[in-house]
Amino acid sequence: MDSNLFQNDHITGNSLIGLEFCGLFKEDENILIEKLKDVLNRNINYSNIEYKLLNPTNDNAILIKDGKQFIVKTPMYSYFEAVFILPKVFDFLKTLSTYKDSYVYFKLGFNEDFTNISNLNVFKFILEFNESFVLKNLTDITKDGNIEKLTDIKPDNIEACSELVQKQFEKLKYLDENDETYGISFSNIKLGYITFKYAKEINYRNKWEELLKCINHTLITLYNCSNVVEFDDKESAQIEKYNKEFNDYAQSFGCYELFHQKYKSIKLTADLNTDISMIDIVFPSIKDVLFNIVIRNNITNATINYDSDISKLQLKDVDLKKCYHLSGVDIVESTIENCNISNCDIYDTKIQNSTIVKCNLFGYANCKESKFKDCFISRQIQLTDCTVCGPLGKMAGIMKGGSLNNTTIITDMAELDDKVEKNNVNEIK
Repeated sequence: MDSNLFQNDHITGNSLIGLEFCGLFKEDENILIEKLKDVLNRNINYSNIEYKLLNPTNDNAILIKDGKQFIVKTPMYSYFEAVFILPKVFDFLKTLSTYKDSYVYFKLGFNEDFTNISNLNVFKFILEFNESFVLKNLTDITKDGNIEKLTDIKPDNIEACSELVQKQFEKLKYLDENDETYGISFSNIKLGYITFKYAKEINYRNKWEELLKCINHTLITLYNCSNVVEFDDKESAQIEKYNKEFNDYAQSFGCYELFHQKYKSIKLTADLNTDISMIDIVFPSIKDVLFNIVIRNNITNATINYDSDISKLQLKDVDLKKCYHLSGVDIVESTIENCNISNCDIYDTKIQNSTIVKCNLFGYANCKESKFKDCFISRQIQLTDCTVCGPLGKMAGIMKGGSLNNTTIITDMAELDDKVEKNNVNEIK
């Protein structure tokens, strides 16, 4: 094994690593429990997620059954015990009956008497973290997947542009741990760990040394930014650069004339009217949502209409790629690929390799290899190898392959082929 894996032993030697992994295994829970005892070197507490939730302890890992899948959560191991256990875990994961919807997360922290990561300066971490090193070693999941680079720094909104840049990064401490937007979740730093998710959708089972290098790199950056929270001169200069860029963004949204000068490839209308005087009137009321579309989601070539009857922006004939924060708009006759989209009404739009949450899908469309959570899916929407889930969802479309989990089917409308997996599905007419 590469000796460089154990550089900075004083840091890694005081670190803790926990795991959470999920998958569809061939064995039942009784056999899994016995195998996991050996693999994880801990006793196993079992829970059916519908009835009782458990948390791991120093002496016990937990096994949770969720439909047909199993979720395993381990305690926080010492670094060197984790290094011993991880290859056994990867070998164990090779027994999955399918790799679809499987994942592994790593929880990274330190011994309490060594360092306190609740002091972490999140923005300093982002500035110091060499995310390109991680993506290079683990395959760049931001290239084709629906995950954003943590280090792609953009303002959240116009208000953030007028404040010091680092203030907006405080929110990263409070995002839900299940948020899939970034490769690292900071939401549990008060519990003593961050969650490393870059290995979720890659062939991590054959990248043991590369993965350990990336975990070590993350631990060292985490330690440095928890113990020295002040910005150095180089970081301060970078912050000033971002402040200037953010102020330039804000100025472009000062009025429609300035916006049009900056973004000539965006055709903006009000109730389908191109009259500039009408657009000037509505611009102050739509500029915040428009900012989210243009800046946060990097959409610079589009047709956007403001519908005053429903007080909503509508995007039409747009190729949406790698949009991670698009929410609260209508999307019409467009394509969505490698995106995270929420709270939208979507019409006649092709969707691929994306995560769609709390949206309504209407019209005719082909959707492939995507996840739809708590969505209404109308009868002419065709889904191929998709996951439909969430108790608030209602599925009335056409499914070929894929799975339905903890959701509702409208049986008079939906068409499902025999390959669709169904777990805890409610049927209504």
